[in-house]
Amino acid sequence: MMGLFWSGVRIFFPVIILFLLFLMHALGAGDIKLFSMIGSIWNLKVLCYCMIFSFLTGAVFSLLKLLNQKNLISRILYFCRYIKTSLETRCIGVYERQSDGKQNTICFTIAILVGFCIAMEVVN
Repeated sequence: MMGLFWSGVRIFFPVIILFLLFLMHALGAGDIKLFSMIGSIWNLKVLCYCMIFSFLTGAVFSLLKLLNQKNLISRILYFCRYIKTSLETRCIGVYERQSDGKQNTICFTIAILVGFCIAMEVVN
């Protein structure tokens, strides 16, 4: 029974931690489910390392994509306006994914895979 309890805790941990990003449409439900599955199989330490390294990998992928598309500055300015509007209205809106006809998303599942592989090396 205790194993089932702790497995449930590790399943719901990513849901609780990442819910705000889901509301912003910055992270998909499938990515959160993938983190939950990793948590259900591995311990909390592996899950936390996986999440940290996945977001760091995703940040590198995003930076490379924005530099390649030459719209880094415009996306930083949009992010600042988004934060300012969210704070003024006290409402979390949808974070716009396109600007200038360019898709500004990455496949985060690949970043999760890389983060998981790094986490397994760090923990073991």
